[in-house]
Amino acid sequence: MNIDLEGMRAFVELANRGSFGEAADVLSWSQPTLSRRLQRFEESLGVRLVDRTTRRVALTAVGRSFLPHAQRLLRDVEGAFAQLRGSTGGVSGHVTLACIQTAAYRFLPSVLAAFQARHPDTRVRVLDRSADAVAQAVIEGQAEFGVGFLGARRPELDFEPLFDDPFVLVCHRRHPLARLSQVPWRALDGHRAIRVGTGAASSLLLDLALAETPVRIDWFYEVDATFSTAIGFVEAQLGIALLPRLAIDDGRHPLLVTRPLVSPRVSRPLGIVRRRGISLSPAAGRLLAELGAQAKLRRGRSRRQTT
Repeated sequence: MNIDLEGMRAFVELANRGSFGEAADVLSWSQPTLSRRLQRFEESLGVRLVDRTTRRVALTAVGRSFLPHAQRLLRDVEGAFAQLRGSTGGVSGHVTLACIQTAAYRFLPSVLAAFQARHPDTRVRVLDRSADAVAQAVIEGQAEFGVGFLGARRPELDFEPLFDDPFVLVCHRRHPLARLSQVPWRALDGHRAIRVGTGAASSLLLDLALAETPVRIDWFYEVDATFSTAIGFVEAQLGIALLPRLAIDDGRHPLLVTRPLVSPRVSRPLGIVRRRGISLSPAAGRLLAELGAQAKLRRGRSRRQTT
């Protein structure tokens, strides 16, 4: 059986985008071309992968089952070509990484700016997801590597630390705790706190770190999974939030401030998540080196700020 890579690419992009128009734009094809290539691909497999409607598309049960395999096959083929280009001295290519959303917003832009300056022809795709979804994307081969944290570690993955992301107090400028330069955990007693999802990886990591201490937090409000909702609650003066430092840039916020949490200091170790025993493409290797360099600069700035 001949493998129809263009048909497989049509299927994967359509699954990712959910519409023929968006998928065709990404692939720089016309919609009729995309439709024909998908139809030929389905006919070669003898199964229907996509149910078509007038407005959106949906994967069939077979399509949902086949999607991760198709993504992995494309990733392997593209990685092989990238390695071939790298071995012949080329510097172009593309790389896909998965990244937790806070790092994608607060840390990754500076990394990509420096990377683009050195490697202007290398294209980068970022899957911004939760910590567990970052790990899963790496396991399934959707991304060559991920930027996540130790709390989402899996046995089939390796973790290489980049820097620590400390938990901080986020409160309104009018809140009494805003007057302190740093806040011991015991000082939170009597203040209503906003929790981000009991099942969220950051929340679990925080619970584990405080389990052996006498600290008891009054979790008065709980939001499902997003830091932005918790920040909105703090803006409304509903309570305080205990969030990773990357979750908020209070220096530009008109209403909120952050304060270091001490006694104890609690951090989530941010780092590189990789599949064990899997080699990276040259493009991914170059991006990984840039991540390491930018993380080193960040660690240096953090040390200077704390001394």
